Amino acid sequence: MAVHRIRLRRPWEIDGQPPRVCFTRRFNCPTGLGPNERVWVVVEDLAGQGVMHFNGTPLGRLVPGPGPQRFEITGRLGPHNRLALVLEWPESPAGVEGEPPGRVRLEIESRQP
Repeated sequence: MAVHRIRLRRPWEIDGQPPRVCFTRRFNCPTGLGPNERVWVVVEDLAGQGVMHFNGTPLGRLVPGPGPQRFEITGRLGPHNRLALVLEWPESPAGVEGEPPGRVRLEIESRQP
């Protein structure tokens, strides 16, 4: 199985202040996806806890820790997409400076038929 990774770095939109902050990132659908490919959002090294939303629909809970936490979005992708991490934590982490307090990426898995 081959995996292609796309890091979701800046620009993130930030709304709110600790202890509750929403980090939003927009991106276009990856091109050239075939029927044997799956797309995931992966979060690692997360400092807070909360909920992940994709195109307005909750995907699941996020917990603090090294991860990885994986959420499949293959069937939910549109031409233009919106990922939102609504996070809570007791302190003001460095993540509020422009990115979530953790690493976020897309993974495209290609499986042989």
